[in-house]
Amino acid sequence: MPEKHIRTILMSMDSETGKLRREKIHKWNTNQSLKNDYERYPEFAITDINLVEDKIKNRMKKPYNLTEDIWNKKCLHFQHYIYLLRKIVSDKINHVVICEDDALVRHPGFLFYGRVEDIDGPIILGSKLHHPTSWKLDNKKYFKEVIEPCLQEFSESNNNVKVIDYNKYRWSCSACIYYPKWEHAQKILDYYNNDKKQLTWFDLWVSKNKLIKYLYYPSVFEINDEGLSQLNTSAGGVIYNYKIHNYGTL
Repeated sequence: MPEKHIRTILMSMDSETGKLRREKIHKWNTNQSLKNDYERYPEFAITDINLVEDKIKNRMKKPYNLTEDIWNKKCLHFQHYIYLLRKIVSDKINHVVICEDDALVRHPGFLFYGRVEDIDGPIILGSKLHHPTSWKLDNKKYFKEVIEPCLQEFSESNNNVKVIDYNKYRWSCSACIYYPKWEHAQKILDYYNNDKKQLTWFDLWVSKNKLIKYLYYPSVFEINDEGLSQLNTSAGGVIYNYKIHNYGTL
């Protein structure tokens, strides 16, 4: 009887960094004996801002201190996600993970045995938790007093799928999200099609609008860009189990 594995779609740019990251993923997965083929659709990884649909360009937030290059990357990254969500819907793909090329599998068993059947939305498989409303208050004090107790509760629970409590935290980093059913991708697209507000980085837009209700603990993936972000000007450590770790400390 064939294994009921979860399909994995890889987001990766046709750049030198993207190439190095894909090689790292292959080596990492080989070392873990992870026999899971990543699907990739390079035609969706556009690099020309003129190919981004007007809705994204017209509504993408552009702070005064944001360079034109970073704003372009925000638009291109958002468009890449929209294309992949449309692919999931058009092909009616169930049990699929969209992951970025800095996401490394830490619990490969999930991709073969972790399929969730009875859930009404996507599940985050790795991200970082923050203050729910204010970046200014998103500090070590809040993390220690509020978020750390939540993580402790996660670790003590027998249920791996957790309901996100947006009153206590929001999340960032959309590097690995699991869609049990294609209809879950459709709901995000429906919101996107009807949304009239400003857009921002895809992860912050999805989190701000509470379009994902669940996270999986422990993280299935670690997010490790080795200090080199293709989308922003800074990158600060490895994300695993919903918090930041220093490089080399996991």
